[in-house]
This record gives sequence, structure tokens and C-alpha cells, in this order.
Amino acid sequence: MMKQLYIIFVHTWQTCKLRTMMILLLAAFTMGTWAQTYGFMIDYQEVTPSNYQALSNGKCWHYDPSKNVLYLDEGTLGPPSGINAVIYVKSRFNPHLVINVTGNCHVQGRLEFDGQGTHTICGNGTLTLEPQRINERCIESHGSTNLTIKDLTMILKAFGDDGIGFSNIGFSAINLVNCEMYIHGGFAAWYGTSDQNSVTPMFKDCFLKEGSFYNGGVLSGLYFAKETSIERLTINYVNAIVSNPVVGQPLSTTCILQDEDLMQIDEIRWLERIDDTNMLGTMFRTPTSDVFQLGKVYRVVIYLLNKDDNYFHNTEDMTVLINDKPALVTLNNNQRIVFNYTFPQLANTYYDIWVGGKQVNDYNQNDVLGDGGSVKYSKTLGFHSLTLENANITNTGNPDYELTCYGRGIYTTMPNLTIRVKGDNTIESKGEGIYFTGNLSVLGITDNQGTLSVKGSYGIRPERNSEEKTLTIGGVDLTAEGTSGAGIGASASFSSGNYNCTMKVGSAKTVVKAKGTSVSLGNLKSLVFEDGLQIVQPSGAYFDGEDVRNTSGIIRNQWVVIRGNTSISTGLEAIDNGELTIDSSLPLYNLHGQRVSHPVKGQIYIQNGRKVKF
Repeated sequence: MMKQLYIIFVHTWQTCKLRTMMILLLAAFTMGTWAQTYGFMIDYQEVTPSNYQALSNGKCWHYDPSKNVLYLDEGTLGPPSGINAVIYVKSRFNPHLVINVTGNCHVQGRLEFDGQGTHTICGNGTLTLEPQRINERCIESHGSTNLTIKDLTMILKAFGDDGIGFSNIGFSAINLVNCEMYIHGGFAAWYGTSDQNSVTPMFKDCFLKEGSFYNGGVLSGLYFAKETSIERLTINYVNAIVSNPVVGQPLSTTCILQDEDLMQIDEIRWLERIDDTNMLGTMFRTPTSDVFQLGKVYRVVIYLLNKDDNYFHNTEDMTVLINDKPALVTLNNNQRIVFNYTFPQLANTYYDIWVGGKQVNDYNQNDVLGDGGSVKYSKTLGFHSLTLENANITNTGNPDYELTCYGRGIYTTMPNLTIRVKGDNTIESKGEGIYFTGNLSVLGITDNQGTLSVKGSYGIRPERNSEEKTLTIGGVDLTAEGTSGAGIGASASFSSGNYNCTMKVGSAKTVVKAKGTSVSLGNLKSLVFEDGLQIVQPSGAYFDGEDVRNTSGIIRNQWVVIRGNTSISTGLEAIDNGELTIDSSLPLYNLHGQRVSHPVKGQIYIQNGRKVKF
């Protein structure tokens, strides 16, 4: 009996061992097969590591194995030589293939997914899918496929069947993001054979133009829709008009939306800023009064709902305004868009001067920044002045205040403004350090040579227009640096000349240092020196009537220094006979940087980067 049991046990163990070995051999064979394919076919040809470059040679597609991206370029694929699917994806071998359309690609056949996977079709081109048989879908799934189509234009030409569809177990999700899709000739339907298998696409930044969804299908009336389309959500510009807050007037909840095609107003709120210092930053609360109060800062918050059950997704490219001024935009659950704008501190009189993004007015004029009075405004006999005393002015584009979208340190549209400097002062901003449209003076205070360091995209920039203007600098130690433009000067132009700002530098105490990426000091109409000031650095530098340059060309990315210099005779070349034959091809300038055509005997001039005495 024991012997029989032993024989049975040995036989059973050997049988199990054989079966196990067969399973392992089958698995090894299968794994070997997987390793030899990239998991998709094009025109009935398996794409593998050994043939993908040869197959794509001369065709309108190529594959990047390192990124697992199939690129569809400009051209035509198909018609199919074997099966109707020109592109056939085996999700069990490649569950995450990305198809990137880079050109206008016409596929004469369908795109098919087989097996469970998550795939993306994207790109900035146009993909046309046109099956060559009647009753064939353009995109089909034979598995639980999660498909995302984004940033793409697609044209689906199915005749007698669906643009996108499946039978039995097919798509598990279809996500459409910022795409356009046109279905011609066939049904625009996503549906299955039962309620359990139906799929309703998720729209983000796009919407179904016609029809509605029922049981996963697109219906028009009581029939499946044909010849319909999906369009991109065209909300790229919104401007809401509200009543500007006025001291003593009631808080208004009236709002006019200039573009109401895709959005509607859901709610409007006014909030009042809390002036107390808070470690969490700027805080707002429900207003303490039903009317606007003097000296308060108010924020209006507008909630919008998108129409037709579409979804908001991306707001980076949207231009959102409130009263024609840029607003801060946020999203709420992808269905409600929220944007707000913070008005300047309420006052009875406002001046066209902004410091750190805050507008100067009769309420804050004695302490513009709210830091104890480092910046003060005054008006005497019609002259407007800002006094900086140990001020630190910054502007990173915080949307709490008007015009901070420009990120300017000091911005003025006054016809004339004087900035008086006392102590050590700094301006550092995202945009221009100082931007002015009229005449501007930067001066020290008697018996106090203040310092001012300015750094921004441009250090100091005059507006470039047809109006003449003057920048006067005197009695101050001024440093101006432009990180993406001039240190001191207007914006550059494709054609030289036509600059409208004259820069005057005077007073023995004055020191000016400028450095910029486009030009350190230039794009000016003229540069006038007074009180013996001159360019002392870099060596050999001179003003050519537009820019400061030397024999190497326009000076940029290095400091240009202007100050007094007692050793003015250094570097002069005396002409023995007192005469000079002027080379008409070389400009001649006096020490004020003004171009001259006839030199006066005994005077000093600059030509070709040299000081010359005639």
C-alpha cells in the first residue's frame, strides 16, 4: 500500500513539474516576443527595435523609443494594405503610447486600440482619419482604453458609422482638452452596447457645438447626430465693468460683462482690506460699511459660470480685465471662474504718479508706502515733487494695486515731476525702475548728496513718442541698471534716430553710473554736460549723438560713469598747425555730446573716440 502511494506521489510531482516547466517556457517565449515589438503596427507592419527606422524612412512618421512617442508629420499614411487600421496599438504591449501630430497628417484608415491602456493624441498639427470602407469608425477601442485628445485639430471622415466608438468593452474614458474635432459623413457618437459601457467625453477648454449626450451618444433631436463638431473654448478675453468705488457712494453689485456668449455672472462681492500687519500677508474682509470709506482699499470679486456645462481648464493664456485693467484669475472646481481686482486707496484727489504700484493721492501723500514716510508727495506753486528719504521701493507685479502688472518702481505721466533724493534709497522692480512720459528731474537736496540705486528691466526709461522731454540729473549719486534693456535710455528701435529725450547732467556733486543689456546709456536725442562733468569710464567713451560708445562700438553690459574730472587735458592730441582736415565720414562732437560741422580753433572736440584740441 505504501509503495503504491509513493508511486502515485512521484508521478503527480513529475506531472506538476512538467506543467510548471511548460508554463515557464511559454512565459519566456511570450516575454521574448514582447521584447521584440514596440507595441504598435503601422499599415499592418509590426514596429520593432530592428526595423522602426527603416520603416519610417521616407514616410510621414517617426518614432522616438526613449520618449515612447509616435510622431505623425506632414503627409499621407495608407490606404491600408492588410487591415483597415493603418495605426494599430497593442495596449497590452505598450499601454502608454503618445501620438504627437506635428503637421497636416492624413491617415487613410482608422486608428485602433486593443487592450487596456492610457494613451494621448496631441500636437499642434491637424490629423485627418478617413477609413476606406463604409461602416468603419475613425477611432475604435477593443479594450478599456483611457484616451486623451488635446491641443489638436482632428477631422474624422466616417461613412455610416461613428467618429469615435466601441463595441462591448471599449473606452473607459475620453478626455478632450483644447481641441477641435469635425465629424463628416458619419455619426458623432461615443456609445456602447449597453448603459454599463457608455462613455461621455470630458470637455476641458472645448465644447460640443451641436447636439447633446444621451447614454453616451451624441443626439440631435431623437436621432444620433451627424456632421457635427467640437470646438475650442474661445474664452480668451473677458472684460467686466463695475462701478468704480467713490467715497460716500453705496457698494454696487451691478456688473456688465462684455462677452456673455460662453459665461454668465454668478456672484459679485466687495471686500475691504485689513490694514493691520498680518504674517499671512494682505487680508480682506466683509466691508464694515455699506458705503465706500475714505482711505480704504477695496477688492471686487466676480464669480462667473460657464454656459452649456463646459469646463474651464487653463487660464494662463486668458486676458481678463475689470474696468479695462488686468485682474487676478483663479478657478473654482473647473466650473466657476473667479477674478478680482483691488482698487487703489480711496481718496478725493488722485495724482498720475505710482510708487511701488500704489497711486499717490491726497490721502497717502505724506506717507505713500505706508512705512512711516520714506516717500512723500508735495505740490508747491504748481510744481510736483516726490521726496525719497531712505526709501526702499519694490514692485514684483503684485496685483493688489493699479498698474502693478507693469511692475514699475516709479511710474509717472505728469508733465513735470521732480524726485528729490535724501539719504540712501533703492528701487528694484520687475519692470522699469523709473518710467516717465513728461519731464523728469532727479536732484539731491542742498548740503545732502543723496544716493539712489535703480534696478529693473530698464533702469530709467523715458517714453518714446513724438513729444520732446528732458531728464535732468544733478547733485545726486545715481546708479541705474537695466537687466533687459537700457541702463538709462528709451526703448530701442529697428531704425536709429527719432529719439525724443534730452539728458542733462550738472552740478559738481553729481555722479551717474549706468549699465544695461541693450545699451548702458543711450537711445537719447542728446546728452548735455554742465559744470565740468564728463564721461570718465570706460576709457575713450563718448556720446555719438544717440548712444555712448567707444572704438569697439556701443557700450553695453559695462558701467558708464559720468562725474567731474580735473585732469581734462589727459589724452589730448595737439595739432601743431592748429588746423584739422575733417574726414566727412567721421562725426565730430563737442564735449556736450552735440554734433558739430565746423570746429572752432582752440576748442576741444571728440572724433573717433579721441579728444582733440584744434
